[in-house]
Amino acid sequence: NFFGGDTWYNWQRGETLRSVDGKPVTISEEDKMTCLFSKLGTLYELGGYHATETGAVALVAKLQSRFDMIALTSRSPDYRGGTERELKRAGYNFLDAHLLDKSKALAYLFDDGKHTRAVSYQNGIVMSTGLNKGEVLDDLLKRLNRTYSAIYFVDDSRKNIDDMDQKWANNSTNMTVFHYTGVDKRVSTEDIRRGRNAGIALDKLMEAAFPHRGQRFSEGKCQ
Repeated sequence: NFFGGDTWYNWQRGETLRSVDGKPVTISEEDKMTCLFSKLGTLYELGGYHATETGAVALVAKLQSRFDMIALTSRSPDYRGGTERELKRAGYNFLDAHLLDKSKALAYLFDDGKHTRAVSYQNGIVMSTGLNKGEVLDDLLKRLNRTYSAIYFVDDSRKNIDDMDQKWANNSTNMTVFHYTGVDKRVSTEDIRRGRNAGIALDKLMEAAFPHRGQRFSEGKCQ
């Protein structure tokens, strides 16, 4: 779905998207969601997700049988519950690839030079709260006391690809990056219309189910 997905999130954050005919698309003031980050957790809990390709789950499992693997997401640790549930439902299992004892986890604040935010590593999944993924990976491996002669990094964000490439450019580890382009990030007028209507419906749901919080959110009080 566009609503609640990465493309929608980037649109909400003010990034310029491309329409299906290649024209630039930017968000209007009326479409900006109040208390975006507070509501994101609700969307991750309510939303359903699926693998980008039918053979992706089997491919990941095959790689896990031969190599160490982690999932590194820009999502916040606040969104771990919904993230792990949907990965499991889609057939992914990163628990057996966890680089710590299965009963252990890491949770800490990390400064990537621009921001200080929460990071957690649990069940084979790193939640990095929008930090520089190259910096986060480097720091995590040092905390785990792990070194590798080669690392392969796959991501659908060009920014994440560039950050990883730049961070590891002068490292003794051979870092190879792959920009995954299998996700269509173009947006249509119908996507925007549905996103607008979905945002209105979500606000009505909040007002009906949690009137106190719904009222606070409508006033821009997001805590």
